[in-house]
Amino acid sequence: MTRLTAVLALVALAACSPEAGGSERVDQGDDDDDDGASGDGAVDPTGGRKANPVDCLSSCQNAFLTCFPKGAKEQTPLSLRLDEGGCIGTYGIDQELTIRCKDLEVCVDGACSDGTFSPLQFAFTPSSGVETVCYRD
Repeated sequence: MTRLTAVLALVALAACSPEAGGSERVDQGDDDDDDGASGDGAVDPTGGRKANPVDCLSSCQNAFLTCFPKGAKEQTPLSLRLDEGGCIGTYGIDQELTIRCKDLEVCVDGACSDGTFSPLQFAFTPSSGVETVCYRD
C-alpha cells in the first residue's frame, strides 16, 4: 500500500508542475476588466477610469477621498455625500465639488470639466489645467 501511495503522490505532483502544460496564464487581450492593463501588456494611462454614469455613481459611494494634481506632491482632501444625480462635497478647506453623473462632469466652485470614473477613483482637469486624480481613502 505504501508503494501505491508514493506513486499517486508523484502523479499528483507531476500534474501540478509548470511543465505539465496549461498552467501558464496568457493575456488574451480585450477582456473588459477594469484592472488598468491593456491586452498588449501596456498600462492604461487612465487607470481603468471610464466616462460612464455607472462608474460615476460608484465613485460617489466613497465618502472620503484624497486628490492629487498630476506631477505635484500636494494633496487635497475631499469628502462626498450622495446628491440627486451624483454627489456633492467639500474639496480642500472651503471649495464645493459637485459630480454630475448624467453629464459626466466634475465641478469645483461652479467651474466644470469632463470627468472619468471607476469605483475607487475619479479624475478631472480643474480650471488650473492640471489633471487631478482623487483616490478613495
